Amino acid sequence: MAYIKYKVQDELHKTIKDVCKKIGLKESELSRTAVIEYLKSLNAFNKK
Repeated sequence: MAYIKYKVQDELHKTIKDVCKKIGLKESELSRTAVIEYLKSLNAFNKK
């Protein structure tokens, strides 16, 4: 397993925390899901 660190502006971090609280996810899980969905949108998993 690998870990990814990233920085976001304070305002965005507050929004992320609020969303996580509302839907019951940890920030790391929300971030992981967002990255995977973004890569899917780029068809990154379809490349050979």
